[in-house]
Amino acid sequence: MSSSQPFQFQSSPPLSLTIGGGRRKSQFTFKHLSQLGLSSTSCPLRVIAHIDLDAFYAQCEMIRLDVAEDQPLAVQQWQGLIAINYPAREHGMNRHINITEAKKLCPDIILQHVATWKEGDERWAYHEDAFAHMATHKVSLDPYRLESRKILACIKQTLPAPPLQKVEKASIDEVFLDLSAQIHSILLERYPELEGPPPYDDPTEKLPPPPTSALDWNTDALVDLDSEQTEEDDPDWDDICMLIGSEIVRDVRASIREQLKYTCSAGISYNKMLAKLGSGHKKPNQQTVIRNRAANQFLGGFKFTKIRNLGGKLGDEVVAAFGTEEVKALLDIPQEQLQRKIGDDTGAWLYRVIRGEDHSEVNSRTQIKSMLSAKSFRPSINSYDQALRWLRIFAADIFSRLVEEGVLDNKRRPKTMNLHHRQGAQTRSRQVPIRSGKAMDEAMIFALAKTLLGQVVVDGRAWPCANLSLSVGGFEDGPSNNRGIGTFLVKGEEARAMNATRQSENASSHTDEPRPDKRRRLENGGIQNFFKKDDSREEYDELRTGSEAEGYEPASDVSSPDNALFVSGDEEGSALQQAPAEMYFCQKCSRAIPEIERGEHEDWHFARELQDSERPDAAFTPHPYRAPVKKQGAFKSKGPKKASTGTGAEKGQSLPAFTLAGNVVGDSALPILDLGYQRHQALDFNRTPAYVNFSNVPHAEPPIDDLRFRAPLAPTRNSSKLDNGSVGRMCPYLQSKVFNEAVTITALADRTAPSMNSRETEDCLVLDILAPEKIFNRGRSKKLAPIMVWIHGGGYTLGSKNQLGDAAGLLRASQVGGDDGLVYVALNCRVSLDGFTVSLRFVDSSQLGQFGFTEGPSLQAESTGSAGMLDQLLALEWVQRYIHLFGGEEDQVTMVGEPAGGGSVMQELTAYGGLKGPRPFKRAIPLSSAVLPIASAIQAENTTRSFLALLNMTIIFHARKLPSSAPTAANHVQTGAPFYSGFTLGNAQDGGFLPVIPARL
Repeated sequence: MSSSQPFQFQSSPPLSLTIGGGRRKSQFTFKHLSQLGLSSTSCPLRVIAHIDLDAFYAQCEMIRLDVAEDQPLAVQQWQGLIAINYPAREHGMNRHINITEAKKLCPDIILQHVATWKEGDERWAYHEDAFAHMATHKVSLDPYRLESRKILACIKQTLPAPPLQKVEKASIDEVFLDLSAQIHSILLERYPELEGPPPYDDPTEKLPPPPTSALDWNTDALVDLDSEQTEEDDPDWDDICMLIGSEIVRDVRASIREQLKYTCSAGISYNKMLAKLGSGHKKPNQQTVIRNRAANQFLGGFKFTKIRNLGGKLGDEVVAAFGTEEVKALLDIPQEQLQRKIGDDTGAWLYRVIRGEDHSEVNSRTQIKSMLSAKSFRPSINSYDQALRWLRIFAADIFSRLVEEGVLDNKRRPKTMNLHHRQGAQTRSRQVPIRSGKAMDEAMIFALAKTLLGQVVVDGRAWPCANLSLSVGGFEDGPSNNRGIGTFLVKGEEARAMNATRQSENASSHTDEPRPDKRRRLENGGIQNFFKKDDSREEYDELRTGSEAEGYEPASDVSSPDNALFVSGDEEGSALQQAPAEMYFCQKCSRAIPEIERGEHEDWHFARELQDSERPDAAFTPHPYRAPVKKQGAFKSKGPKKASTGTGAEKGQSLPAFTLAGNVVGDSALPILDLGYQRHQALDFNRTPAYVNFSNVPHAEPPIDDLRFRAPLAPTRNSSKLDNGSVGRMCPYLQSKVFNEAVTITALADRTAPSMNSRETEDCLVLDILAPEKIFNRGRSKKLAPIMVWIHGGGYTLGSKNQLGDAAGLLRASQVGGDDGLVYVALNCRVSLDGFTVSLRFVDSSQLGQFGFTEGPSLQAESTGSAGMLDQLLALEWVQRYIHLFGGEEDQVTMVGEPAGGGSVMQELTAYGGLKGPRPFKRAIPLSSAVLPIASAIQAENTTRSFLALLNMTIIFHARKLPSSAPTAANHVQTGAPFYSGFTLGNAQDGGFLPVIPARL
């Protein structure tokens, strides 16, 4: 059986599988058994469970109030019901009735209102009259979140530890369990005959038959077998696995009941879809088992609109096309007819789903990504003081949940805060970064929220306010294994003993032998010398750990006197042996400095003097910033639109002074540019050399959802939002853990991938603009400056715009001899399978790995072949339309890149075979150009299909619907799999942007 083909369950065994006319052999192989231990999604022995709490909110209130289990109870929110327990449902109640109707149906019912935050209070509580005060109370679901965490902890405690344990929290009251690995260990323990190697060391050999002919399913609700199956048939190993899985789930449910008093229902089957349907099949407090041979019988009685992804517009489309909601009716329709009526991809997907096919993985994701606290006001609020009172409640609400996330222990903390304000039909948003160096508490959250509200109020038209919400996001893990400085210090007797020992060692080691020379490592030449490495930009550092493993010694920072090569005293003789021939003596620090490094050394003294002059006791004159002249132009193909600057000055007024202290959004100290689709503020101002830095400016719409694997679109949003690019962005790409180390078969089978950098996001199409002070200030009153556009390297698989650091050295070099210098632009583009290789539809130079480079016919049918290259092209077009705002001359653009960046430069030069007119640049410098052509369309197609297989998908349409974590993990696995020095991705000819490889053009 080919491993690429899905396993088909046999309804009746062939004669060759029987043993002497008696019991038949198993239809499963030793390979399937091995896949079970790896929790493979394609394993036919796989067992998945779905645990669903019965009327969870109602149960929480029953346990809190300690009422009898047969007492009717419903959870009330204002005048409606949000949860009804099963005794109350026996009276004909549902969640669509109000409290008055509920009391008529069941006079004895207990109606418990949810907990609320009362305006002015600092903690949520249960208020008896909350339903009558909707205007001054806010619903709190914290009691249910706390109970949900207890239940999840109980489940994990009952199951064995990872890697046997795989738990996915699907919602506040439901959990998926992948029991495959645990069942595998139990099988080997109960049935020793499975433990040895397969006969002839052939994994395709059939397993021996199970040593039992009858199974005890206890009290489980067992779904009847399909019509062609009978219970008289001997069980196979898939039935044994299901039986063990039901035992495990029964124990989990019993633990929850015993420890926390909650009842829950469960479904056990071979995939997530069937398990979820099974948990709702028999309620409450029961579990349903859907064996492999019973899937068709089980699904035949369902309406397909109950299946996930078929309950909305798609479900309505299928009902309209075939006039039925029943799965049973659709089973008789051929796949070709389904595809003809609702589309090829959707029809093929529907054909498989209604037959119980689902290869989605159980993801152990339990950590939250954001927190929101919101309130809709009826009637609207009309004053700043009212809004502040609600913000205080929001801050207390969010902080209490942050404490549970470990923010006080520095385990996790958010990086950004957002405020959303709705007035009439207009919604305005403000964002601020949360500084990591300051301890987070409720007062800090409230202060930041108050600042954001102040920005909204200053803009005007803030009242009446119909809705207000506060959220935090961008969570990142805190540092671990840190030690205080006290652990590095010694005191008292211990310190004196160490000093005495050191003195005796120095006396005994004093000899006349010369010290070995220590040579300074010289830097390699190349464009990297112009980039200043920023320690905070760490995404590329991990890839260099190999060079530091053996004998590597970092170069001394000769620009600082504290690290100078030449020393005084006893070490002078040995140090002078290393001195270059041409020297100069610095009078300021009394040290000899190599002549070749004189300029940099003097720059260091200048920076120190400048820093000293900025101390509080020194006079400081703010530097006035003058906005560039406006230019007509728009980032659209139709019609011009103004792209203007804005620093807050009205006509007839002077612009605000630019100070070096401010770098927060909304601070008038830094310049603001109105790009039409967004107002963007400079992130900071660098002194030496003097330039203004606009960081993470979007040049395209986020390539997510329906834009994933497609050509980029120019930004179309017309927002008054002010951003300063303080949150760094980089495209998802392969991390060094996989790239530098061997990828084991187990790692690939487990679909494991290294943890993502906190800045990795698919919304990565942004660029940095660094403009020297003189150039930015003068606007268009004089001749504008030339522009350098930098395209990073990384084998079309990894990298980002600032992987080599910033371009301070490059800007300094461009101003040698008194020249004004140049404007520097660095861009992000998708990498990996979004733009290069498989069929240039999964690869994109804006999204590395599977996100930017590679595509096969499977991709080309649904996507654009050169998404990554088109990201770069769109960025170049952005430069043409907007660079004048930064003092750059759009007719003087030079594109530079290395080495995959150099290959990108080559391909931009030859784009569309030169048939689409002039290019959006004047000069091009490809450095160490790396064009990695794909050998054939077959290779490109195979890469695409392999990527889809890792996602358990067959079409691009469904891959777009997945959360970002899924394609990111698949990209990590696939791009990490090639042999050393090999690359999965490259440049595929698509007949459009890349008609043939550049060498032939």
